Amino acid sequence: MDLLPAACSIFAVLFPSILHRLTVAVVADTLRTTLLHPVAFEPADLPIIIRAVTSSATDDDNYQRLEFLGDCILKFVASVHLMSHKLKWPESLLTGKKGKIVSNGFLARASMAAGLDKFVITKRFTGAKWSPRYSRDLLAETEPMPTVEQSSKLIADVIESLIGASYTIGGFDKAFLCIKTLLPLEPWTPVPVANTTLHEAAPADATPVNLSILEGLVGHTFRKKTLLLEALTHGSFQGASTQTHSSYERLEFLGDAVLDYIISKRLYAHEPPLSHQKMHGIRTAMVNASFLAFRMFETTIPEETTNKTTMQPEVQHRALWQFLRSGDNALNASRDIALRQHEQAREQIIAGLSNDARFPWHLLALTDAPKFLSDIVESVIGAVYIDSHGDISACEVFVRRLGILDCLERIFRDRVDCFHPKERLNLLVVEKKVKYVRVTAGEEAGVGRDKKYRCQVKVNGENVGGIVEGLKRLQAETIAAWEVGAILEGRDDAVKEDASSDEFFDAGEGGGVMLDG
Repeated sequence: MDLLPAACSIFAVLFPSILHRLTVAVVADTLRTTLLHPVAFEPADLPIIIRAVTSSATDDDNYQRLEFLGDCILKFVASVHLMSHKLKWPESLLTGKKGKIVSNGFLARASMAAGLDKFVITKRFTGAKWSPRYSRDLLAETEPMPTVEQSSKLIADVIESLIGASYTIGGFDKAFLCIKTLLPLEPWTPVPVANTTLHEAAPADATPVNLSILEGLVGHTFRKKTLLLEALTHGSFQGASTQTHSSYERLEFLGDAVLDYIISKRLYAHEPPLSHQKMHGIRTAMVNASFLAFRMFETTIPEETTNKTTMQPEVQHRALWQFLRSGDNALNASRDIALRQHEQAREQIIAGLSNDARFPWHLLALTDAPKFLSDIVESVIGAVYIDSHGDISACEVFVRRLGILDCLERIFRDRVDCFHPKERLNLLVVEKKVKYVRVTAGEEAGVGRDKKYRCQVKVNGENVGGIVEGLKRLQAETIAAWEVGAILEGRDDAVKEDASSDEFFDAGEGGGVMLDG
């Protein structure tokens, strides 16, 4: 037994952890002063840089929250850049190019070329079987260090987390420097320059147009009203000029990124901090097409008109869809069907959004609004963004008028669980296999039933719950997953076997579902 002083023994116990933290700090500072030198991080920024490059999921300082924010910032900057850099490109080419820029493969190749991979911290300190590395051993090594295999997603995530870290420190300016430094192959356009380019490229109003009712609905008075007309013009519309014939698709491409940013920055800033999983679930709930279409139907503005029959003044409530310009009768027919579905389910959806402890995915599944209805919400956001020279607060006015921000604040206040039923079911059954099996009408109900999608959930090959029907496959599977989840959790909002397929069943906390008899 060596008679060591107590202070030496305590130091020996603590030294491995101290050395680990020192090593991590040296790695992060080397990254700061070399590869990230153009970003101009300060020494005081080391803690957030360490968090950004620490990938251990069990570590308190793992990068996932920063990656969530950085992913949103990168997509926003890429969208604004491409819109201004390719003024004539259609939405399909913009989406394809953006997908390549933000793909894991593109990010990983860029980071590997820059040497970022050697700065990624993948091992969490445990102290088990720890031994120091002595300088004499390091100096004596002649062979290069073995290459550590890392997934492309991990490397891509670290780039996004560094972008998120840059944004938290210096906003878009520093985030742009980080993007430009880590992804030099793309000729990035600064956001303010892109905003000016987009505004100047928007055609000036050829003739005065009175859009006061529509502007009141949006909550923004447009300098260039042709932007608002473009945002509400479907590709099938045959206008009198090229200006009025422009489709909303490019603006929808931009508005999608703006809306994603508006929601994501609130999720990241929430106190206490939300986990990566919760932020992802809430954002998915707030920007999904069914929810956007529902809020669009519910958001109206009164307009005084004259009844053509009685010639008496009356008030009509106008919604965004009523201003859409199109030349496709099938489009109007699908819209009318969506309106009827909305009217049938709206009261239960409103109750679910206002009161339930879980986001009512299964109730929104009772509607099947065509994509163009949610697209015009995003295209109007894009139009406001360009008209206001990139003023996010002007876009937030419209998003709040739609009730999206109020719903988000209610989720924060009441801690609403926004996990999708299908994702929750996968967690509930742990490692068991979940399969959604389609049931044809002839197998169960004979001939003559309407053309709805019917499915049965099987867990490890065994039927769980009843046969559920929905408007389409995704809607039916969402309702079925909700039912099976309720059964496995023992909740009282599971689907009842004797409920009618043509009625809504009041099911307590979770609201109602439409199912087979």
